Amino acid sequence: MSHTTRNHIVRFLILAGLLLTTALHADAGLIIRVDDLSTGLTPDIEVADGDLDDLFAPAGMVTVAQTILPNGQTVSISAVSVPLTGPGPKLDLVSLAISGPTTGTLRISATNTGFISPLTPDTVFSSAIGGTTDGSISAAAYIDSGDGEFATSTLVHDYGTMFGPDFSDSSTDLLTTPGSPFSMTLVVDVTHDDPFDVTSFDFVMEANDDDIVPEPGTLVLSIAGLAMFSTFYARRRRAGRR
Repeated sequence: MSHTTRNHIVRFLILAGLLLTTALHADAGLIIRVDDLSTGLTPDIEVADGDLDDLFAPAGMVTVAQTILPNGQTVSISAVSVPLTGPGPKLDLVSLAISGPTTGTLRISATNTGFISPLTPDTVFSSAIGGTTDGSISAAAYIDSGDGEFATSTLVHDYGTMFGPDFSDSSTDLLTTPGSPFSMTLVVDVTHDDPFDVTSFDFVMEANDDDIVPEPGTLVLSIAGLAMFSTFYARRRRAGRR
């Protein structure tokens, strides 16, 4: 990652961090993974809440800004969950920017464990996704009654493949209430067909007593911040195609 790229990422993440409440202890159950599906390695990046590579201290938030080698794809990703999102079961996966000189598919995943089930026979799991991409994106949300990390035993909703430049969708799904504790996992596949394509998204799921669809944006992503990243990577994309 270049010095200029790192400075842009750090400045924006500081802005996001100022909007969040600092906590004292990390929630190790919250983890981000990034897999380059062309390498056969699993995972290429894995960072848990409180790891040295986690750029922010608040419990309930993991932030990663790294370049995957050798393909050169740069990812800037955050995952947010309890306690920052409140006491209820909720998981939010945010990509500020994914771009690089190579093409292919990256799998972006977030998981958290230890959620307490609502005291109802059935539970509404509401989810929503939105963002922009120069390529295509597919997404799916899962829960696991065995409380496993990145476990996909129960599919909550599969959003299929979505194309840019803008995409958004939401769903409310009634499922038998899982046992406590249970885990949540969000999986997003990002496919870029051209060098320096750019993708940004926000994917959120929560358990509700009714069918209220959650609004993406736990990090309160600023328009200025996203514009900064989009402009920066657009310039790199144009330069790379000359």
